[in-house]
Amino acid sequence: MSTNTDYKLIICGISGVGKTSIERHFFHGRTYNEIENMNLGPTKDVFYFTEKPFKLGSMTIRAVDTGGQKLLRKKLHGEMEDLCWIGTDACIYVIDMASDIIKYEEMLLENETLPDNFIWKRLDEAKEELKKVLNSLVKFTVPTSKVRLIILLHKWDILKDFPRDVQEEWRQWLQDELAKIEDECQFNILNGNNGSKIEFLGFHTTSIMDNSCKAAIRKILPPQEQLKRILRGFVDNCKDLKADQVYIAALNEDGLEIESIQFPSMMDTEHYYENIIRYCVPTLNLQEKFKSNSIISLCLLKEPDLLLAVQPISKEISVVVVTDITDLNKLRIVMERLNETLRHVNNIINIYFQ
Repeated sequence: MSTNTDYKLIICGISGVGKTSIERHFFHGRTYNEIENMNLGPTKDVFYFTEKPFKLGSMTIRAVDTGGQKLLRKKLHGEMEDLCWIGTDACIYVIDMASDIIKYEEMLLENETLPDNFIWKRLDEAKEELKKVLNSLVKFTVPTSKVRLIILLHKWDILKDFPRDVQEEWRQWLQDELAKIEDECQFNILNGNNGSKIEFLGFHTTSIMDNSCKAAIRKILPPQEQLKRILRGFVDNCKDLKADQVYIAALNEDGLEIESIQFPSMMDTEHYYENIIRYCVPTLNLQEKFKSNSIISLCLLKEPDLLLAVQPISKEISVVVVTDITDLNKLRIVMERLNETLRHVNNIINIYFQ
């Protein structure tokens, strides 16, 4: 790790895969529509630290966005290699194959035969760059450390009209193609070998149109698994009280989610909860009331009737809960369990980030 309080995360991939959009989405909380209106062009720098770090307890997560054009990538693995890769704690490698897959499917539909002459230009370029990224990570990671790596199969929303089984077939095919890179390297990575300097945390199909991108990135932020188990325990308790809707999230000081759990998980309520966090929570004047370390707000929202509770843990961390439990007797139980959950979250924060 770069320092005791800094966590360096590199976002890389070839040009046009959506690296900067991902950075704006996760680290700045920008929505898909807001990013579309930004008209983001190609990154002109070899690499740069994003202007707004992501706070997680006392830890500062600093994202490094990298240029994807060939000339910039040549410098990234050449004359500026050490400046970029030294001290890296995590890496997000982004691949955009959706456009090529659609072209392939259209050609298949027109010709009714497999287009064997189809050139996977984007995939070949992405595979070659991934090999260079893996080599740079291994080269500049000290023997006692490990770098967390995830691979995002991004812009998957473009394939939303495809049947689910077809999407899964393409996802598996891409994973198999990328896994072949391991055979060409001199070290084990994608099989999760314990002796590797890289801890591979899987392939993830993502889009900035939903929460899939955020969920994938959280997997490489410590200590997500512990936080997820604690929040899931609270949700299970609420389910025991016959709740039809439960949402609990740990937020950083900017109101951005560190981790969240919702029930039912398949309900199309992500944007509703995001709007509560984005528009309701800041109006509660969190910064002024952090000092009291007591419940900031416990109120009922109308249409539909929901309970919103926000409670701070420290200056940097707070927890927000939304549920349809409004019965007073059950609410007492909910608040007791929320306080217990907060204690567990606080223990995690103290262990990892103080």
